[in-house]
Amino acid sequence: MRPVCGLDFDVETTLASSFAQDYPDYEILFCAPRADDPVIPLVRRLMDEHPGVSARLLIGETQLSKNPKLNNMAKGWSQATGELVVFADSNLLLPSDYCARIAAAFAQADAVVVSAPPVGDKAESMFGEVECAMLNTHAARWQFAASEVGLDFAQGKTLAFRRSAFDAELMSELATEPAEDAATTKIVRAKGAFLHVLAPAFVHPVGPRTAGSFWSRHVRWARLRRVTFPFIFAFEAACGVFPALLALSLSPSIPGHQLPLWLLACIGAWYGAEYALARSLGWRTNAWFVTACLIRDAMLPAFYVAAWMSARFQWRGHAMDGAVRRPEK
Repeated sequence: MRPVCGLDFDVETTLASSFAQDYPDYEILFCAPRADDPVIPLVRRLMDEHPGVSARLLIGETQLSKNPKLNNMAKGWSQATGELVVFADSNLLLPSDYCARIAAAFAQADAVVVSAPPVGDKAESMFGEVECAMLNTHAARWQFAASEVGLDFAQGKTLAFRRSAFDAELMSELATEPAEDAATTKIVRAKGAFLHVLAPAFVHPVGPRTAGSFWSRHVRWARLRRVTFPFIFAFEAACGVFPALLALSLSPSIPGHQLPLWLLACIGAWYGAEYALARSLGWRTNAWFVTACLIRDAMLPAFYVAAWMSARFQWRGHAMDGAVRRPEK
């Protein structure tokens, strides 16, 4: 199931990857909110170009909540025919073994939900590089680290469900939180079931990003995390290199004339480790890597403060309040 809305960067490539799955039996459900959405002609053309793949275009919204993505996807859940139902964002590039890897994870892990974080690539601006730094060696690193210690949580770019483990009202249950991935995590934990985080991550082509688009995107995410998991979010104030630099600056055991060297050593060790991690996993690295990481870490405190100041944000033109927890009647 691929929710589509508007023309994202490289959307033809990402949507076309839906048709190139090396998997014996699957269907694609494209979900669009309106018949006049500009992406619909592209979707129809891709379907015409791949007549051998079962694909349908579903148009319309079910008003379950203020989450436009969830309202768009609700019709797909009711019309999907498979036992495994995957929500895959339209701006995610699917490798040919995407379906096979998800199906194998369900079989091996005995999970009711399988999810995976995205990693950024194809940046075409400075803040595109910062977006990659945020997605890769920050967000994906933390999600995989949490998974290693048994704290698996869902991420909305890839969200796959074993249909028989959930009832027909799943979409209404997902509407009880402002974000469907946070709701999924809580539902699975309440069931005492297993949620599996799949590795390696899948690629999200980032393209050109402005400072404004980067800011609004990550303020939205921060506010969603703050209202859905406030206790865990409280510890985000310690993320990034700057708390470590502050601790060094205030340390009474470091002579003042040695402090610059200590700060440089900390920066080198911190980002050297991030660079080594990215290189080992094949994630994006280039001459702008450290600069992008520094900008990211400098903005993390601002995202943190903005998240506590308000729960309101804009999502694809929809005004949302993260504090709203119940579907609208």
